[in-house]
Amino acid sequence: MDRFVPLAGGNATMSHEVIHTLGSTSYFVFMLLFVWTSRIPRTNPGASSWAALVSCALLARLSLFFLTYGPPQKMPLAVYVVFNVLE
Repeated sequence: MDRFVPLAGGNATMSHEVIHTLGSTSYFVFMLLFVWTSRIPRTNPGASSWAALVSCALLARLSLFFLTYGPPQKMPLAVYVVFNVLE
């Protein structure tokens, strides 16, 4: 029991690559789920709009992750903001 480090007071940190990978994966799984449910007959048409919203969130996260590794410029932030506004 003494080997466990408390998370609230410890130095438990995660890199931003891990956080973006987990977030992108969860957005991708939810997008696939909503696309799959929108293909089922007699399903509420809201599932396809939720799929579009989740795909905008996924593209925003991926643009922030992939476009920030280039030279410093304002375009990655603008693309991220556009996809967040669309969401």
